[in-house]
This record gives sequence, C-alpha cells and structure tokens, in this order.
Amino acid sequence: RPNESKQLRWRDIKETPEGHKYIYVRPTTKTGERDTFPLPHAFRYLERIREQSEYTGEDDLVFGSREGKPVENFGKTFKKILIDANILYDSEGRPRTIYSLRHFYATQRLSSKTKPIPMEVLSQNMGTSPQIMFTHYRHLTTHNFAEILTAR
Repeated sequence: RPNESKQLRWRDIKETPEGHKYIYVRPTTKTGERDTFPLPHAFRYLERIREQSEYTGEDDLVFGSREGKPVENFGKTFKKILIDANILYDSEGRPRTIYSLRHFYATQRLSSKTKPIPMEVLSQNMGTSPQIMFTHYRHLTTHNFAEILTAR
C-alpha cells in the first residue's frame, strides 16, 4: 500500500533467525501493525535504493525525496513511467494506477503454477481480509486447481 511505503524506514527491514527477510508494517497504517514477507528479489531493489541514497540511517525513510522528506504522491511518477513505456492502459482501456501493482502481486501469487499461496495466508501478508481476497480473486483459485478438480 502507498501509505505503508511512505512510512517505511530502514529499521523496518528485518530478518528472521532463519534468514528470511521481511518488512515490519507500522501500527499507524490502514491495517495496523504486522510483518509482511515480500518476494526475495524486492530486497535487491531496496538495497539499490540504499546505495543511491544519502539517507540510510535507521530512522530515515526508505522512499524519501532527494531531501529525505516523505514522498507525498507516488502516483504521478508511476503514471509518467507507464506513459513513457506506453502501458498506461490495460487491455480493457482502464488506466493503470500504483494500486494496480498490488492487484498484480495478488494475482501472481494466487495463480502460480508451482507455488500458489493459500488465499488466507496471502490476505494476512497483504493486510486484508480473506473475504476481500475471495471476492476479488476466487476465479483464480479454481483455475489453479483445474487439474485436481477434473481428475477421475
């Protein structure tokens, strides 16, 4: 969520004793305090940001401006990138937004042919309810299990 990203500080990037990296989501966000486990390659991107930033102290914002201040609107930059790449609109003609990335992530995790994530687990990781996930993505799970569902 954009608000979670706006509040993310370097100290919020953590690691379990087993070596699994995760992000601590602050209690001041929409869904409250929780730990979330992004895909491992997301941390490579965060390290690239850290290498290029002058603001890398534990209390500094991960996604701050060049002056280290909070970014107020991720949407404008995201829209410009989509326009430059000529992919602002989806196949139905709807404009993509920064929130489209959240939908894409959920779709990819639920529809993975090799490691689909159960809806209940993904909803907790994303800070939403299983009911919301079911409402928006139930069509994916039946397709994921078509082979099992149609087996004789």
